Amino acid sequence: MFKKIIILFLCALALSLQSQERIFQIRNSNNIEKRISKNTFLSVEDRVYITPKIEKLNFILLGELEHEYYSKKWLELGISGRLYWKKNSEEWSFEQSPMLFGKISSTSKKFKIDFYNRVEYRLLKNEQNHFRHRQRIKVALEPFQKSWFTVFAKEEGLYSFDDEKFNRLRMEIGISMKLINFLELNFSYLLEKKKKIPDWTTSDILAINLNFKI
Repeated sequence: MFKKIIILFLCALALSLQSQERIFQIRNSNNIEKRISKNTFLSVEDRVYITPKIEKLNFILLGELEHEYYSKKWLELGISGRLYWKKNSEEWSFEQSPMLFGKISSTSKKFKIDFYNRVEYRLLKNEQNHFRHRQRIKVALEPFQKSWFTVFAKEEGLYSFDDEKFNRLRMEIGISMKLINFLELNFSYLLEKKKKIPDWTTSDILAINLNFKI
């Protein structure tokens, strides 16, 4: 299964090389998550996107409150709310999003697969409010049979219920290392296709992520 995911990822990468316009970015993100109760979590995350070619830097700050109202080994259902700030050049934009989410998981001796769906209503300051659907599938395995080291592949698509419709596709492959009980470090490569009406742009992103659980 995991080999098939990698083959599909490499095929998509090969096709994307035909694109005339490509953007290289470096993304650094840090996430802190706090369990408030058995099924309620509060998280804060910052992201920095660096585009070396045009010397551009974007900054994103997110705050999210999540509650799982149904949680089993193979199924999670819940609600969440997010506050989102983004800085482009000298301007800040702001967004609020109430959300519903669900995740189906399956685990075997060789790998784990997650299928995640989320519907959000985007309340935007300077744009029309609209619904958006996010869908993601993730496959992970422990190649050295060590629980602290994981290899993963992800595919994610976004569909907005506005003029853009299907507007973003991400494919990612990387490694995850659990350094200590409350700290996880991820390195990955992302291929992102993003619609900017009427065209699409292609980005190659090298990502570094730190996750803290307190």
